[in-house]
Amino acid sequence: MTNKTYSFKNFMDQDLRGHDPKGFAGEIVGTCFAQQERPGELPPYDVFPAGVTGVTFVRCNLDNVRVPDGCTVEKGTNKVIRVMNDLDDWRCNEKGEPIEPMNKAERLRVGISCDPKDIPKDFIREEVIDKAEFDRLKTDPDFLQWWDEAPLIVDGQTRDVVFQVPKTDWDRNTIQAAVLGRFDDAHKTAVATVSRTVLDDGELKSVQDVQVSGKVTTYRIRGKGKVRLSGVKWRPYVNESLFIAVQREREAYGD
Repeated sequence: MTNKTYSFKNFMDQDLRGHDPKGFAGEIVGTCFAQQERPGELPPYDVFPAGVTGVTFVRCNLDNVRVPDGCTVEKGTNKVIRVMNDLDDWRCNEKGEPIEPMNKAERLRVGISCDPKDIPKDFIREEVIDKAEFDRLKTDPDFLQWWDEAPLIVDGQTRDVVFQVPKTDWDRNTIQAAVLGRFDDAHKTAVATVSRTVLDDGELKSVQDVQVSGKVTTYRIRGKGKVRLSGVKWRPYVNESLFIAVQREREAYGD
């Protein structure tokens, strides 16, 4: 009998161990229980409550999930998948060791190695960040936890930038701080009030904006780091997977 409570649902990244184990009885169809890899904890993960047994999972996604003893999986998926230092998803063994990339066919097509030995030993994290922000963050523990070594500035560029915000927004201190905080030197910015015309309920009206201009330097920083952290889902980085990088290059040259 199909379990109506847990069939055709999306429980991705959810921990169901607090649920009543009796509620999982029968056949569960078409549900996603998959888990993303958790920092510092190798998959597969326990997501079902103790006592769940005799369940048949049909066409379910159970990737990175430990299927309870006495349960079966039919026409579904129950792989161990990890993001490796090349930023591609790899199918792994129970020890978390990579076996083959999930996009194996595409990698072979463009000539990228599918040998786990060729996965970079370290994740070299790259970010693009404003100089002003980097100067504020470079000694901040919350920022440094993303890095296994102090990131180095590998290049940068300075340009003239103009930000324009509605005056009603500019009057809020948080907006002023956010805008001025992007400039190399907030004291050397030019601030002016400008007018523009907008259509409001069929009428043309004049509204005021605040225009801020000055120098903004952007750095590219690089160093050994982490893809993700516990309790923090993600921090922007500019790395691409090897496959995507090569694919872009080949498309650019028509190969």
